[in-house]
Amino acid sequence: MSGVTTLVLVGAVMLAVLGGVTLLAHIYSLNNIKSRTVGDGQHGTARWASKTEIKRTYKHIPFTPERWREQAKRGEKPTTLDGAELPQGIVVGCTGNITAMVDTGDVHALMIGAAGVGKAAYWLYPCIEYACASEMSWLSTDTKGDIMRNYGQNAYFYDAAEGLLTATILLVAEFCKPEQRHIVSVFKIIQELLAPSGKKGKNQFQQLYREILAVADENGGKLKNRCVFFCDEYGTLPKIESAEMMFSASRSRRLQIVPIIQSFSQLEKNYGKEGLRLLWITHS
Repeated sequence: MSGVTTLVLVGAVMLAVLGGVTLLAHIYSLNNIKSRTVGDGQHGTARWASKTEIKRTYKHIPFTPERWREQAKRGEKPTTLDGAELPQGIVVGCTGNITAMVDTGDVHALMIGAAGVGKAAYWLYPCIEYACASEMSWLSTDTKGDIMRNYGQNAYFYDAAEGLLTATILLVAEFCKPEQRHIVSVFKIIQELLAPSGKKGKNQFQQLYREILAVADENGGKLKNRCVFFCDEYGTLPKIESAEMMFSASRSRRLQIVPIIQSFSQLEKNYGKEGLRLLWITHS
């Protein structure tokens, strides 16, 4: 009997051990582990924003460019339908084709779309129209000349050109010697502004960026008026040195940079995998 009792006891202990292991495996299974580095869900928690979140995040502004242009022609400041001032920002979408969703945050944006999908016609042009109406300062590359062809007759462009000429004339009148105060000096200055940069490793884009940062620093670290660089066909432009630093430093100064590309491979070709990763982080 002693041998049978011992065998029964050993069997009972083994069953208890197996039962305990099974219970612990159920309690501490991988299905119940939550990653502390990627969030609460094992398979991620990314999702589309709800209508409530979209309404809370973006300003919904009726898109009425004809009305804004008529107001500008009368010398009035373009406003919303209820007479409020237009908030400055980037158009990121629309509802019903008549209401623009405007992101007013100090963030960059990245537009990605294959050739021919209408990046310029259906997104860049509305952004430019809204930038003009809300009196934002902006710059856009125009490698194909489409922007000039479509907006060359725009009243805003005429006003900008007149402003540039007026500022140049005042510059000549204030700082040039009396014998140099004539229209030829004005045209020479304009030509110098349009000429390629003579500084090695720097283009006009970088020089303008540095000047804007200097203006921001003179005003407490932020521009009084928001400024946007719309970089159409950014992937086909020559590599901009220290582009990652430009994206990082400009956002807090109310300068937004908006690259428009066809694919990430374009950026990887110019900036490498690490440069692409840094550019991606600055737009996250």
